[in-house]
Amino acid sequence: MDTVSVTKEKIWGMNFFLLFLSRFAKVLADNITLVALLWLVVELGGDAKISSIISVCMIVPQTLLGPFLSPLLQKGKLKNWMFVSDFLRGFVILVIPVLLFLDLLSFWILFILVLLQSTTGAIYNPASVALLPKILGKTVLQKANATLQSSYEVITLIGLACAGPLISLLSTKVTLLITSILFLLSGIIIFGIKLIEKQQVQKAEVKSTKYFEKVKQGFSIVKQHKLLLGLSIFALFLNIGLAPWTTLLSLFSANELNGDATTVTLIRASAAFGALVMGLVLTKLDITRQGALFIGAGILQGLMLTLIGSFPLLWLVIGAAFIFGICTTAINVPEIVIIQTTVPEDQQAQIYAVIMTISVAFLPIGYLLAGLFADIFGNSVIIAFGGVAIIISGILVKLFTPLFSMRIEKK
Repeated sequence: MDTVSVTKEKIWGMNFFLLFLSRFAKVLADNITLVALLWLVVELGGDAKISSIISVCMIVPQTLLGPFLSPLLQKGKLKNWMFVSDFLRGFVILVIPVLLFLDLLSFWILFILVLLQSTTGAIYNPASVALLPKILGKTVLQKANATLQSSYEVITLIGLACAGPLISLLSTKVTLLITSILFLLSGIIIFGIKLIEKQQVQKAEVKSTKYFEKVKQGFSIVKQHKLLLGLSIFALFLNIGLAPWTTLLSLFSANELNGDATTVTLIRASAAFGALVMGLVLTKLDITRQGALFIGAGILQGLMLTLIGSFPLLWLVIGAAFIFGICTTAINVPEIVIIQTTVPEDQQAQIYAVIMTISVAFLPIGYLLAGLFADIFGNSVIIAFGGVAIIISGILVKLFTPLFSMRIEKK
């Protein structure tokens, strides 16, 4: 009975509300920008290879550069860095419609601009993870993260749903202009947040360390800390196991389920609804064994992938996708809470960035291999294989690391 209790503390003060609004604008802009840029490739006469390069340019820098940018956050001023991240990102995106208007945009320039906007966006998420404990008490971190995670799924769907109509009605240029404004708005909203007083005092106590020593220190901490190492390893295999599902969903829906684009939307909506439901549940419960929740949800997600790949029936896939979404929130929330409650506050942004980098390091290879082996063995087999890989890795992490047995103190 000590692992779960009802949490009654409120999180919806002005600080959290402003952070929520900032993330709302940012996530909305993220998803609309993704669709707009991929559609821009079509308008410019690009092919699948160009689209793949654009996708890599958008994702890789934002995830891999975190450890090299996050040491800048150890001295504080998280709000300033989040504003700079959004402002620069919005400015870079604004350049694209301007160049389109002047008829000066080539694919090489577009690649560079997409890389730049992804690079400037790499600092926002680590900063927001470190900012949350500075505006809320530790006892409500799970509730706050669950709220942000569940809303993320809904906002993602809103962004993807709005992108098409915006592009059709207003053009790709105007749509990108709107997203640049949304990024700027996200950054401006952050300045209204006020840090709790004790954190401002602690901020001056951070020891001075050289930049490259800080970068190395982040990886060293994760390597030496068995709990964080277990978290990183399982996160890595979770993403590798999810790569076939992410890459092959459209083909799986068309070939194995005999569906169309509506089928893909239905499956994604089912997963998003599951994520939303679990987010609402976690706002009501206070779970002390966050590691057990993280591993258990990961293994269950692996089971759902194995089930989907083994029995490709539409009704079964939709139901499994709902549970899949539940697991997504039950994975992401504990992952962040564990970092926020076990890592010193001045290192949280850096450790989060390091773990995210480790977890996505092999994603490009995973995407490539998923498509390659799917052509040989079929989409269903590769999706099921990804689920099996997650299950095995989860069991090994449970057996050989202290992650499963960790508890969060309720002080």
